[in-house]
Amino acid sequence: MSKSKLFGYWISLEDRASARNAVRMSGLPVLLMGANAALLALVSSVRPFPDMAVVSSAAAIAALLVLMAFRIRAGHAAWIPFASMLFIAFLGVSLFSSYIGWQVAGGNPTTGAQILLGWIIPAICLILMVSGLRGWFWMRQNTEKLSF
Repeated sequence: MSKSKLFGYWISLEDRASARNAVRMSGLPVLLMGANAALLALVSSVRPFPDMAVVSSAAAIAALLVLMAFRIRAGHAAWIPFASMLFIAFLGVSLFSSYIGWQVAGGNPTTGAQILLGWIIPAICLILMVSGLRGWFWMRQNTEKLSF
């Protein structure tokens, strides 16, 4: 395994402790997704004519993701595949949203810079999520007990 770290976020997997650390750190992106869903629920609820289906579904997703994040941070590695699928779906929606924002702005360079800057945090979260998935694979290959 390589000892190099990508901006200090890439975790090298060498033993059980490093795999557990990678799994625990992947709870951070899941928590950020939950916070984003909670923010969406809050913003949607204060609109003049709120769509209660959007508000309730975003609040439910936020609660699920925050619960999942704290379980992952507690070392329960069995949540990692589910969290990875949700994270990839979240990145797809964010990428589509960025593309629509770019099209609405007419390709304005300032808007492009704002969109690019807005992808710094998701890129760091992606590094942590992939590292956590690698930790989950390591634990699974080495017959570690994975719990929910």
